[in-house]
Amino acid sequence: MCSCSKDDTSSLWEWEEPELPVTPVKSKPRYIWIDAAANFPDFANSKENIIRDLNLAKDAGFTDIVVDVRPTTGDVLFKTNVADPVKYLYAWISGRYTQVQRTAEWDYLQVFIDEGHKLGLKVHAAINTMVGGNTTNNGTGVMYRDASKAEWATQMNTASGIVSVMHTNESIKFFNPVREEVQQYVCDILKDLAQYNIDGIILDRGRFPGFTKRFFLIIRERNLKNILKRK
Repeated sequence: MCSCSKDDTSSLWEWEEPELPVTPVKSKPRYIWIDAAANFPDFANSKENIIRDLNLAKDAGFTDIVVDVRPTTGDVLFKTNVADPVKYLYAWISGRYTQVQRTAEWDYLQVFIDEGHKLGLKVHAAINTMVGGNTTNNGTGVMYRDASKAEWATQMNTASGIVSVMHTNESIKFFNPVREEVQQYVCDILKDLAQYNIDGIILDRGRFPGFTKRFFLIIRERNLKNILKRK
């Protein structure tokens, strides 16, 4: 014998949630990246424009400024005896790439640091780590100016064989990170950059230009080492 009754709609496992204390969470940092070439028309020769835009960034709620101080030419926008200073960059102006000269002699990075810190902003320096040239203006950068450093170029696996990136249509010319001279050169640049009162250093393009280039470079270097060992 059994009987039926209306289903009990209440759930035995439901209970009233206790009120939990609210723990304040620190707001996340907000970064803005200052690309060198894109902002060169405004910033290359004008401290006033840098100060103006840092104030705008602060008012917009940004907490951290990332300053690109080694663009894809491989030249630099800070003081060092290792790499050459940027003398010009190409920026997109009125529908075409236009050369923008830097005639100012004041320290580009230092102005961002001084003025940014006055506003309570953190200032980070970013470099394009393994680049040494760019095709702009028929070639700009240390690998175009210095034949000995052109030998530092990465190698590319093309349809016609393995050739230097300097002899391809790749716009950004990468160093071969395997070479000890390249590693020392970049480390020397970083040593000088680290002397600044910056809040961080960001390494962009700290790599080979692509997977196939890296693969063939590693194979070639290992084969060379094995050959030297056998000799």
